[in-house]
Amino acid sequence: MPELPPPSLVLSHEESLLDTMLAGQPAQYASSSEKPLKPWAEVTTTLSDLDTSKVHFVKPGLQHVVIDFDIRGDDGEKDLWPEP
Repeated sequence: MPELPPPSLVLSHEESLLDTMLAGQPAQYASSSEKPLKPWAEVTTTLSDLDTSKVHFVKPGLQHVVIDFDIRGDDGEKDLWPEP
């Protein structure tokens, strides 16, 4: 049986479907420590107000499942497939 390649995810730079779908949702830029700048109750901007090429947060509606592909592991590195 042939060996399968390791799983991969290609994130290309194109117009973002999420930017369109979530344009009206509350959003804010990240601080220099990559954390939200304000509590969500104080956020007045929406995703369409932001340059989404910069680090940011968006509050999706309850109907969305959120998966963070670049969350930092215990070692502080961003790992797509952290070790179990």
